[in-house]
Order: sequence, then C-alpha cells, then structure tokens
Amino acid sequence: MKSKLLSLPALAVTALLGLALPTQGQISLVNTFDSGNLTSTNNAGNTGTNDSFSTTYDNMGANYMAVVLTVVSVNNLNLPSNGTGVSVTFAGTPVTIASAFDSGYSNNSFWSAIYLLESPAAGSGTFDFNFNANITDPADDATSSWRLGIFSLDGVDLSNPVLVTDLMSTGGETYSDPALSAGDFFIQGQAAFNTIGAPNYQTPEDSAQLLYDAQSVNGTRTYQAEFGTLVAGDVVGDSVLFDPKGTTTRGSARRPTVIFNAIPEPTSAALLFGAVGLLALRRRR
Repeated sequence: MKSKLLSLPALAVTALLGLALPTQGQISLVNTFDSGNLTSTNNAGNTGTNDSFSTTYDNMGANYMAVVLTVVSVNNLNLPSNGTGVSVTFAGTPVTIASAFDSGYSNNSFWSAIYLLESPAAGSGTFDFNFNANITDPADDATSSWRLGIFSLDGVDLSNPVLVTDLMSTGGETYSDPALSAGDFFIQGQAAFNTIGAPNYQTPEDSAQLLYDAQSVNGTRTYQAEFGTLVAGDVVGDSVLFDPKGTTTRGSARRPTVIFNAIPEPTSAALLFGAVGLLALRRRR
C-alpha cells in the first residue's frame, strides 16, 4: 500500500537530512600543565649555550595538544626569531609551531609561540624542550624569564581542526571563518616587554581564563597564557572579536592566537527527524 504522505524517495531524503543536520559540539579541556608549578631546581637554568627542559605529562585521551611558550628578557640573549630555535617533542613526536611572533628587535629579546600536536600518543609521555639559547630561570635571575603551558583538548574536529593562527594586535582583532561558532576553543600566548594588565584580552562575553599570568622578578616583563571556550555571544555571523580589557603600558606585546574547531554534533531534533524517517522507510518495506 502506497503512502499518501511521502513517496519512497522523499522518505529517504527525509531520513538522510534528519541525520545530517549537525550542530556545533564543544571542545573539552581535559588536562593542563604550567611550568610555574615546578620548583626552580626543576626548571631550565644556566646550563650553558643551550638550555633544555623535560617533564612527564598525561594527555588523558585528548585528540589534540597545544603548547604555549612565552619568553621575555632584558638582556641580549639573541633568541631565535619566531620560536624556530626551540624544538619540542612529546613521546618522541615533534610538536610543530602553529603561530609565533618575536619582538622584531635585533636581539629578539621576547617572543611568544604556540605549538600543536594532532592525535598525540595515548597516555603519559615525556615532553622535551630544547632551546637554542641560554634561557634563565626567572627564580634565579631577574634579567630573563620564560614560562610554558600545555593544554590537552578533546573534541577537536580533526577534519578541520584549526580555524585561526594569527597575531593579535594591540587595538584588538576580529577573526573570521565560516566554521567559527560557539563551542570552539581558543588559546593565546603573550610575551610583553612592559607590564600589561591581566588578562589583557578577552572575548566580548569575557570567556577568557588564565593558565598563568606572571612577571619577571624585576616586575617589568609580563607573560601569560589565556584560553577559553567561545560562547554564543562571542560569535557574530562568522566572526569573533577580541577586545582589550586591560591596560597596556606599551604596545610591544606579542600575542599569537589559535582557535580550534569543535566536532559537529547532530541536534536532538535532527536525530528524532532522522529516526522517524528511517522508521517510516522500514515500515513501508
């Protein structure tokens, strides 16, 4: 007996459309690490031309990891530009630079970089950092500072994981991408040659949080790692605006920004719509 409401092709389209109407999911922050939680004896110190730092870390099943490394200095360390002189590995796998900016000065005395690793090895592993410079522990020497943070993220859309890798300007920045939506996750690193308010930048809905916010021992250099989940009020159309919320005493900060794309999820209504369509198909047969 033929249906009076929908033909077989129409029911098939109904079922497929119902199952294919996704809504944005949300990325979960499942673990973090802050090098400032360690004592100075465990941090990289005055070891000569090339400093190194290692730590054991558990990614707790994350499908993406990010590292923020911020360095500020008042002496002429001649740090490699854009973080290229720092090699980062996790469980032997290279963690690659996504966004990095140096001071632009001849000695590159401060910079901030974000490194990314997709589909990291499961469970615990060793993070190794090797610096092509002498980067002094701020607890030992007031003339130089560095700090790093590690983020484990789950729910990143591996088919289109990173929507933005860009530099945030002093006056604020608008980022645009058709895939931007609430549930996406952002990370920012900041290294500043002069004191900067904390947090210096947040989204319109004040979504930003701080993994760390520190100053060099002499109090004139600032470094931060900020993060947060975009909420509905942050995204207008396909854009998100980051506004300055703090006080900048000098526009000499470097703020790389990365926004991660969440895995789309079917809505409850879409699932119900699809299920009804499939049930009608089955009954018709």
